[in-house]
Amino acid sequence: MKYFLMLSTLFLVLNVEARVSFSNALREINKRSTDIPPVIAGVEAAEHFQLSKKLKFVPSLAAGYSKSEEFTYSSNTDSLFLKSSFNIFNGGSDYADYQAGSYNLFASQAKLGKVVLALENKATVVIVDYLQKSIDKNIYQSIYKTKVKSLRATRRRFKKGLTPRQEVLKSQVDLGISKAQLNSSKISSFLSRSKLVNLLGHSQLAVRWPLKNKLKRLNLKRLKSSKLNFDSRPDLLEAKYQMMRDQNNLKSVKRSFLPKIDFFYTMSANTSNSVESDTRTSLLTISIPLFSNWQTYSSYKTAQTTFSSSNYNYKSKMRSAEAEWDALKQNLADSIHTAREREANVKISRSLYRDNFKRFRAGKASVNDLQLDQARLLQAESQQSSGWAAVHLAFLNYCHAKGISIVSCDV
Repeated sequence: MKYFLMLSTLFLVLNVEARVSFSNALREINKRSTDIPPVIAGVEAAEHFQLSKKLKFVPSLAAGYSKSEEFTYSSNTDSLFLKSSFNIFNGGSDYADYQAGSYNLFASQAKLGKVVLALENKATVVIVDYLQKSIDKNIYQSIYKTKVKSLRATRRRFKKGLTPRQEVLKSQVDLGISKAQLNSSKISSFLSRSKLVNLLGHSQLAVRWPLKNKLKRLNLKRLKSSKLNFDSRPDLLEAKYQMMRDQNNLKSVKRSFLPKIDFFYTMSANTSNSVESDTRTSLLTISIPLFSNWQTYSSYKTAQTTFSSSNYNYKSKMRSAEAEWDALKQNLADSIHTAREREANVKISRSLYRDNFKRFRAGKASVNDLQLDQARLLQAESQQSSGWAAVHLAFLNYCHAKGISIVSCDV
C-alpha cells in the first residue's frame, strides 16, 4: 500500500509537470502557425529586392558572342565581347529608389512583428476562454458534490424525523439543477477545448490563471502614468515605413525627369576571314527626356496618389493609438480592482457557506438557508473566474498597444 501511494504521488507530479505553461503554449502555437511562414517569405523577398536596389550603384557586366556572314563578299565574322555599363548620374532617382527599397524591407519586418502579435492575441483569447470554461466546470463540479452531501445529510435527518419530506424534495430538485449546470459547463468546456486543440495541437495546458500573481501586484498609479512609445508598435511602424517607402518612390519618379549620364565600355575579339583583331570602345551618353508618351507623368501621379494614401493611413493609425491608450489603461486598472474585490468576496462567501453547512448538519439551519449560501458561493466564484479572465484580456490589449508580447510585458 505504501509503494502504491508513492507511485500514485509520482504519477500525479509527472502529470502536473507534463502540463504546458502559458508562455510555452504561445511558443508552440507560433511554431504551428500557418500565418507566419508566408510573412517570413515576404521579408526574405524584400531583402533580395533591397539588394537589387543597392547593386544598381555597381557597374553592370555582360558577355556575348556573335557570328555574321555576308554572302555578297563571302565574308565570315566571329566576335566575342565583354561589355560594362555604369550610370554616372541619374538625377538622384536611383538613390531614392534605394531608400524606398530600404523602407520596404523595414515595413516587411514590422509586418512580421504585427502578425506575431495578432497571432498571440488570437491564441491568448482562446487560452483565456479555455481556462475560464475549465475553471467554471470545476466550480460546478465542486458545487455538485456539495449538493450530493446536502442531499445525504437531509435524508439522514428525515430518517431521524428531524426534517420534513419537503426538505428532501428541495434538496433533490437542487441537485438536479446543479447536475444540469454541470453538464452545460462540460459542453462549453469541450467546445472551448476544441478551439485550443486547433491552435495548440493538444489541450495539456495548466488550468490556472498564468499571470494572476503578477497582475495582483501591479502598481495602478504607475499604470495610469505610463506613456506610449509609438515606435515600439509594429503596426504603426509598418504604416510609417510604408509611407516613407511611397514618399521615396515619388521622389524617384520626380527625378526621372532630369537628364541621365551613362558610361559604356566594350572589349571585343573579332575574327574576320581568318584575320584577328581586338576592339576597345568607350562611350559616354547624355540622355535628356523630352517626350515619353505621357508615361513618366502618369507614373508620377500614380506615385503621388499612393504616397497620399499611405500618409493618411499612418496619421489615422496614430490618432487611433493615441485615442485608445488612456481607455486601455483605465480598463486594465478597473479590471484589476474588480477582480481583487471579487476574490475577497469569494473568501467571505466560502467562510459563510462552511459555517452554515456545519449548522445545517447540526440541524440549526434549513435547506433554504443552505441553498442561499450555495448560490452565493457559486455566483462569487463564477464572478471571480470571469474577473480574472477580463484582467488577462485587458492586460493583453494594454501590452499590444505598447507593441510588446504579453509574456514579456510590464508596466
